Amino acid sequence: MKGVLLFTSDAHPGIHPAIKKHFRGSVWQRCQYHFRVNATDLAPKSRRDDVNKRLSEAWDCKEYEDAKAVFDQFAEDYQNIHPELADFISEHAWETLGVYHVAPPAHHKRIRTTNMVERVNQELLRRSKVIRIFPNPKSCLRLFSALLKEWHEDWVSRRRYLNMDRLREWKAERAAHPQDRGPGDEQSPKKEKELTVA
Repeated sequence: MKGVLLFTSDAHPGIHPAIKKHFRGSVWQRCQYHFRVNATDLAPKSRRDDVNKRLSEAWDCKEYEDAKAVFDQFAEDYQNIHPELADFISEHAWETLGVYHVAPPAHHKRIRTTNMVERVNQELLRRSKVIRIFPNPKSCLRLFSALLKEWHEDWVSRRRYLNMDRLREWKAERAAHPQDRGPGDEQSPKKEKELTVA
């Protein structure tokens, strides 16, 4: 793969270093759903509604600075009552804000979690269960390749997962205002890149 803007994944310890090593300039986005689960696990039941509310408030912000400010206040408010949760938010919440550096707000909800790739994996599993036993690995590869090709063609010709015109407009606007550029803009803005969920 070349020109990858974004990788969205859980916090598996090997993923982030691999991206830094092999895809310099790409941004890592920690899956917000997985982060929410991790954060609520650190909170007592009486505080989980508040934790969920604050996380949603941060992720619904249009600007990175606003989302970061919500997380900073979140960590500060919980420092004395639940320091472990406060430290988790303070040290790791920024990892869930990678989308702000590589895509317009209209794209955030679709690329900020691993839902898309997990949905694809679930569908592949559902289709493979019907067959139950593949005669050999190549037959499995043929089925999965055909399904993925079908979805790819559907996205290219009919219902697109992301409107790439919005991305191009957003990048052009950021190129006109260099002070707003983030880590995802390190490479030349003339090169067309695709958003990838990994």
